[in-house]
Amino acid sequence: MEFKRARNDEQIANRQEEIINACYSLYLNGKYDDITFGKISEITSISRPSIYNYYITKEEILLDVLEKEYFRWYENFKNSFDENIRLSKRDLCDLLVNSFDRFDIFLRLLSIQYNIIEKNCSFEKLTQFKMNIQQVINSLELLVGKVFPRSNIDSRSEFILAMFSVVGILYEICNPNEIQSKAMKVANREYKLPNYKKLYSKYIESLILNL
Repeated sequence: MEFKRARNDEQIANRQEEIINACYSLYLNGKYDDITFGKISEITSISRPSIYNYYITKEEILLDVLEKEYFRWYENFKNSFDENIRLSKRDLCDLLVNSFDRFDIFLRLLSIQYNIIEKNCSFEKLTQFKMNIQQVINSLELLVGKVFPRSNIDSRSEFILAMFSVVGILYEICNPNEIQSKAMKVANREYKLPNYKKLYSKYIESLILNL
């Protein structure tokens, strides 16, 4: 397929969207290591060298995928939240735990957000990501404030930061690779893979106590 250089903002945005969608597809059907500019080029109309016109590293593409997942998750969570006029602490806990059920890619990206993705992005790219994601954080703070009207903005902000951090860490713990699983079983023959929702629910309950 002949490559044509993007000549306006709309074409540039379309090329970036094509790259993001290709990266999402590769990650959905594979692993982090499976994502390369070469493979992205194979399933898009963009040559490998030309991808560098839009992204410096594959982590910058994953950062855009993660941003989209943040907003997709929030819209889904808000819809569920709005359907429940009155929420107890227990209801909010269950709603949060269940909200991640259909967002496996989001969970996988959260598990590598800080130690892999963000460390391999430019300052400008990362700053823009943080600014955009703050919209989700601010909106979540308002929703949590409806359930905990006496809580202050700092405690709600800390709750949300801890919530997203914990969900990523627990996903890693509950989804070890083959080598990790074998090592765990050698170290402890009675080891059983923890139930993600049960484990996450306990952590959310403990975090809610601080609101």
